[in-house]
This record gives sequence, C-alpha cells and structure tokens, in this order.
Amino acid sequence: PSSLLFPRELYFDDGEHRVELHHFGVAHTHGDAIAWLPKERILFTADFNVPRPGQPVSPSLATLVDNIDRLKLDFDRHVMVHPPSPDRRMTRADLYELAKGAR
Repeated sequence: PSSLLFPRELYFDDGEHRVELHHFGVAHTHGDAIAWLPKERILFTADFNVPRPGQPVSPSLATLVDNIDRLKLDFDRHVMVHPPSPDRRMTRADLYELAKGAR
C-alpha cells in the first residue's frame, strides 16, 4: 500500500536540490507517478516498464511520454527503478524511441 498520498504534484526543495513528484493518472496502475530532478535533469520511473528485447512495448510508455511532453519535463537520463531492467541506462531519446512502438 502507498505510504504517501498526493493529489497531482508534490515538491521537495531544500534550496540546493528539488524533487518533483507527478501523478499521471492511470497508466500501468492507478498510482503511477514519477520523480523528476530538474537541476540534475534526471527522471525516475517505476511502473512504466521497458520491455526486454523482443517483448511488446506497453501502452503505458506512450502515456508516460505524453505526460512528459505536457509537463515539459526536461531530462537527459531516465532511471528505471522496477524490474525487469532497473540497471539499464536510458536517455530521453531511448525512451521516446521505445514509446513509438506503443502508439
């Protein structure tokens, strides 16, 4: 179960670093959210899974990209914190290329 509930956005800022949490509505689950570090230009996702090679791309990736565009989140690095590939390095270009397969 969730231990932190927030409506659409929640921000943490200590004056040096800012973390923005954004809830995207229903994509993979009803609780899908991302964390974005604007200064560091890093996007963290969990339930927006990137498939292993040869597996189909989930439509949730298209939802993710649509919301990234809507919110104008600027990032260079995409960090996945959910199996099957949490250690796979990805860039913005990698994510957008994958999302083409979900449209």
